[in-house]
Amino acid sequence: MLDQQMISGETWDQLARTWTERQLLEFPMPVGQYHATALQQKSLGVKLADDNGGLRHR
Repeated sequence: MLDQQMISGETWDQLARTWTERQLLEFPMPVGQYHATALQQKSLGVKLADDNGGLRHR
């Protein structure tokens, strides 16, 4: 989604198998918000706490 700046038809079709129309319509919004937050934090040089290994630590 982030690389292509859109959700592909194939992905929509797969999600539509188990998601409601409302879920499909709402899905891009939180993804976009998380992406915007990440861009802001990275641009401002916000660092993780010393005891936070981030997602790569998992």
